[in-house]
Formats: sequence, C-alpha cells, structure tokens
Amino acid sequence: METFLIVAVVAIVLFFFMKGLFSFKNGVQLSIRPFNEWMILAKSASKKELEVMCHSVLLETGSMLEKANVISQKEFRDLFLNSRVYASDFIMLTLITVDIQEQLSKPTSFPLYESEEARFYLYKCFCRCLCTLKT
Repeated sequence: METFLIVAVVAIVLFFFMKGLFSFKNGVQLSIRPFNEWMILAKSASKKELEVMCHSVLLETGSMLEKANVISQKEFRDLFLNSRVYASDFIMLTLITVDIQEQLSKPTSFPLYESEEARFYLYKCFCRCLCTLKT
C-alpha cells in the first residue's frame, strides 16, 4: 500500500513537470511563427497558454536583444518580471507604444512586417522603443 502511494505521488509530480515542460516548448516553437499568425493563436489561447506564449516570446526576444548588444538579457527580463504586469500585457503595451510612435514620428530604421517571426517582430519593436529613449 505504501509503495503504491509513493509511486502514485511520483507519477503525479512527473506528469505536471512534463506538462509544464511541453507547454514551454510549445511556446518557444510558436515564437518562430509569423507575427500575424502568432497573434491569431494568442487571441484564441486560454489565459494560461497566452502567458506561456508571451513569456516564451519575450525570452526569445531578450536573447536577440542581447546578441545585438542593445540590452542584456537580465536587464530585459527584469523589465517585464519586475513590472508586475502579465507578460501578455507587457507585449500589448509595447505594441501600442510602437503604434503611437509610428503615427507621431517619421519611419525608423526598424521597419515592421507582420510576416516576420514573432520574436523578430518584437525585437524590432523593442529596438524602436529603446532607440527613442536614447535620443
């Protein structure tokens, strides 16, 4: 009886661990889809799936920003983890900011194409925001 309980507890813990691992992996795979397709999937996702998708694409974007020496991944991660807003809201605020910038100013050196990968599209959005802050 005790052995059965131990096996059952281990199986349950393993199940939830694997479920979390697969949902994160799925979030990373979605970040390489075109941005317009990623947005359609995000709109139809549950709140939990949406947060996994957004968190994953933000981590991928942070990695790209670090490789381009724009901002370190730790600093970028701190921006959205310490902001006390959901990852999806952080992305939405960024997209709104970029949209306002496009309407109020001249085009930048970071043109946006919704057919690009979601992580690359957001990379360009953050580059626009950060370049505006530096000027």
